[in-house]
Amino acid sequence: DEHTLAGDHAVVSDGFGRVVEGLAAYSEVLLQREVSLVEHGDWGARVHTKAGGEGLVADAVLVTVPLGVLKAKTVKFAPPLPRWKRSAIERLGFGPIEKVILSFERPFWDGGADFFG
Repeated sequence: DEHTLAGDHAVVSDGFGRVVEGLAAYSEVLLQREVSLVEHGDWGARVHTKAGGEGLVADAVLVTVPLGVLKAKTVKFAPPLPRWKRSAIERLGFGPIEKVILSFERPFWDGGADFFG
């Protein structure tokens, strides 16, 4: 499967919020926005919120919404997400465990560590 990640795994200690805080130090992070549409392409991305207006334009966006929102198709994507992503959303179930996978070209952490942060 082309979407299966190979290699070792690491756990972010003190929660995934530490990754978001790190990204926020170098990027503008907008919270508490109710997204209705994400347009994306080679030109970048535009995020529309239920507040209306022209939308927010960026080179790239990271949209984090609960799985239930994706399953309910409350947020629209244009063009639509690839079939393999839509299938994954359909197959995923709800549970008390989350696994977030980030793929980097090379590790920036101690290769022998199971935890970092």
